[in-house]
Amino acid sequence: TLAIHRRVQKVEDQKAEEKRVKRRKERNFKMADEVVELPQREKQAKYDGLLRKFEYSKALDSVMNRFCVNKTPEVTVAVMQELLRRQGLTMAFSNRTQDSLAKIITFFNRYISDGRFTRTLIDIANIFLDVYESSFLSLSADVQRLIIELCRRIRVEEELTLEFLKLEGALEMLMSAATGAKEDQEVRIDLTTKLHPSENAKSAAVINL
Repeated sequence: TLAIHRRVQKVEDQKAEEKRVKRRKERNFKMADEVVELPQREKQAKYDGLLRKFEYSKALDSVMNRFCVNKTPEVTVAVMQELLRRQGLTMAFSNRTQDSLAKIITFFNRYISDGRFTRTLIDIANIFLDVYESSFLSLSADVQRLIIELCRRIRVEEELTLEFLKLEGALEMLMSAATGAKEDQEVRIDLTTKLHPSENAKSAAVINL
């Protein structure tokens, strides 16, 4: 009887332990879901909600933080591109502090030579320069230096783009000419094959001679 009692107690203890393990796993899974999902909803809702409310300056600020600029610059560029599409860049760039301007210009200078963003950032940076063209002399010396560097980088990228387009055009002309020459050669070969004299024509030519 004592042995049976011990076996029953052992089975009950095993069942209780299994239940505790199961509850612990469920609790851990729940905590993991909360850690992954909540920050993602908050991060995505921030600039999306500001864009829907037409708060363009705040939307831009939300993607100019250090983490976003360093780790996910494509998000910053995407928000700028969306503001460009909405014609809201002028509003987003206007009435900013010197520190805020420095952050934006530094972002341009850092990523304008990145092939993923070059064309988009050139258009956006030019709008930025238009906004502050008339007030350039009233900006701080540091911001002025950053703007001068930005202008230099834009000029370099535009010159590189122009050279690339010229090279692309030259290559297209060479390929077109090569294709035309190949087609002419194929036509001449085809004509030579088709105009090959028959045996009767060869005999007649010998008789005439």
